[in-house]
Amino acid sequence: MSVTASKDKTGLGSLVSPAEPLPNLLLRESEPQRGETMSARDRYHDWVKNALVHSGWSISHDPLSVRIGKIGIQIDLGLEHLIGAEKDTRKIAVEIKGFTNASKITDFYAAFGQYLCYKTALVKKEPDRTLYLAVPAPTYNTLFKEILIQEVLQTYPVKVLVYNLSMQEIQSWID
Repeated sequence: MSVTASKDKTGLGSLVSPAEPLPNLLLRESEPQRGETMSARDRYHDWVKNALVHSGWSISHDPLSVRIGKIGIQIDLGLEHLIGAEKDTRKIAVEIKGFTNASKITDFYAAFGQYLCYKTALVKKEPDRTLYLAVPAPTYNTLFKEILIQEVLQTYPVKVLVYNLSMQEIQSWID
């Protein structure tokens, strides 16, 4: 990568790399870049999606794209479920996390912050859609039972969908 210094309007100068484009700061952290392999998130994505379809949900968006100002976000799934007697449709969005990093607390920080941003965006753009954070059962049964995490979730409620890989099903919905 060749970097050259140039003067800007302020006269202070800036670093310019004309040979390479600027990074796209609006990409989700889980999207593979050129030369990268599929992320851990993608290993769970199709499984959770299939489990939800098997449970009666219809995929409306994969991914669900929402734009607030200049920032575009992509929530893993947008789903709908027909409520029989009411002839109404329940709409949800699901952000799927694998918690595969060595530091589960760091995964929680990232997932929690992402959830709050996505929830804020949905309230503005799709207020009839409920957001869920999908987490693996072992993570929910250990990390999510820790005192600090419980306190955070009481202060800032998060709707959680717990998926169980060994049983190949959605284990529970926590509202």
